[in-house]
Amino acid sequence: MSKPIVCLTALLALGIAFGIGQSGENQKVAKAVTTGQVLETLRLVLPDTEGFQNPITLKEFMALLQEKLAAYNATVPFVIDVRAFREETPDAPPIEESQVKLPSLRKLPLATILKLALDQLPVPTAYLVRAGRIDVVPQEAASKIYLLNQRFFADFKNRPLDEALAELTDLTGVSVVLDSRAKEKAKTSVTARFRNDVCLQDAVRILAEMAELKLVHLPTGLFVTTPQHAEVFRKELRKIYGDGVPGPIIAPMPGAAPEASPLQPPAEPPSRRERVAA
Repeated sequence: MSKPIVCLTALLALGIAFGIGQSGENQKVAKAVTTGQVLETLRLVLPDTEGFQNPITLKEFMALLQEKLAAYNATVPFVIDVRAFREETPDAPPIEESQVKLPSLRKLPLATILKLALDQLPVPTAYLVRAGRIDVVPQEAASKIYLLNQRFFADFKNRPLDEALAELTDLTGVSVVLDSRAKEKAKTSVTARFRNDVCLQDAVRILAEMAELKLVHLPTGLFVTTPQHAEVFRKELRKIYGDGVPGPIIAPMPGAAPEASPLQPPAEPPSRRERVAA
């Protein structure tokens, strides 16, 4: 059974990447880091924050962090999405030159150390675990409207639906949950090619429809279930969050009224030019 070939739109071409390199022949056979391995490494407890007590740039922080991880034979590729930060604050100095400083602490997981550093940046910042790496992005770029509308490359050929959805979760960093009540349909073979022109929420809907299942939008996630339960679930959600407007909507500009319901599929976010004009 063939495996899908997947890669997220080339953030590496738009940002600054940090990773532990290998030299010589080993570099030719080095295996790509999986999203699962990255999540495991985020739970790795480092003995102390020595070396981070003096102010250093974010770029230096990432390099030093990689040195510490190397002692545990751990590899976590980091990508700072410099273009997104530049669009967010065009007149500010480069985000990678911002300084961070950690208190003297012991036995902290990598996830906590990373959050402590990113919380000090002048722009609200988040990190996303996807495609076998950690992407450092402005907080806005980690919001639902951006994540569900991200585009990617993916090939699925005669793959069980549950495996295809799991691949999309690892690739995009968005939780796509498959209802266990649909376990028979979950094994339906699906074939699809996504060429950086279909957004995630539409890709999930396409794959679900191939298995005669339905996509339900949650305020913070995607749920694939049977048509019968989808209807029941939507009614329950509408009681909690309101009816909203069915179908695609126009994304509100900054300062505009919020969406009528968090259950609506979010339209694509406006470009920076549109935000400035607004």
